Amino acid sequence: MKKLTMMIGVGVLALGLAACGNEADQEDPNQETPTEEQAPEGEETDQTPETAIDMESIPEVIATVNGEDIQKENYVALLEQQTFMLQAQGMDLQSEEAANYINMIQDQVLQQLVNERVIIQAATDEGIEATEEEIDAELSTFVNAQFESEEQFNEAIEQEGVTIEEIRNNIAEYIKTEKYVEQNTTTEEISEDELQAAYDELVAMSEGSEESAESDIPTFEEYRGELEAQLQNDQHQQQLAELVESLREESEITIHI
Repeated sequence: MKKLTMMIGVGVLALGLAACGNEADQEDPNQETPTEEQAPEGEETDQTPETAIDMESIPEVIATVNGEDIQKENYVALLEQQTFMLQAQGMDLQSEEAANYINMIQDQVLQQLVNERVIIQAATDEGIEATEEEIDAELSTFVNAQFESEEQFNEAIEQEGVTIEEIRNNIAEYIKTEKYVEQNTTTEEISEDELQAAYDELVAMSEGSEESAESDIPTFEEYRGELEAQLQNDQHQQQLAELVESLREESEITIHI
């Protein structure tokens, strides 16, 4: 899968699928995310980054989910996306720090692709479809957000070597995934007690910070909307993790790397 089609799949990836399905795959909360300074302005970062990843050793099929193969190109595209981000932060991709971080994300990317596939397969099994109108609307949104014109979009897909049909198929999978997750998760109303408890925890953390002054802490009413949104998101992510774990348990998954 080319970079352009991977861009469209960002909505799927943003579901937090990399963190679902296996506690061993969870990111260590004490693991620091690299926060290097931005690369100097004008520095080239659009080249394929040179890292410790041995791309040649990766098999053409990285995993098989219920008889469906996940191809190497999908895995490599996501790894490159992650390493480009490190490079844009000014990190030396040959450094030990980068190598440690890349080792961590390699398994996360693998699990992410497996998790996506079990959801898409489940959506297909339930007869969930993406209509042509839905695909058209999503494609239009994508083109308008990423390109100055339709002509520029057409030039991009030609340069990437992908067809409009491949892109539409990728969008269809994204829509099916969104529908399946929506139909199989529920958002319950956050109670006043839960909101108050979350706010009290926030205040306690803020008071323990040397950089925080009492006047900097928002009132409960000022922070209410943001707290509610955060708690609902946490609830959704927990349900998604449980959904993916259940699907994985029912699936036959073979990892080849």
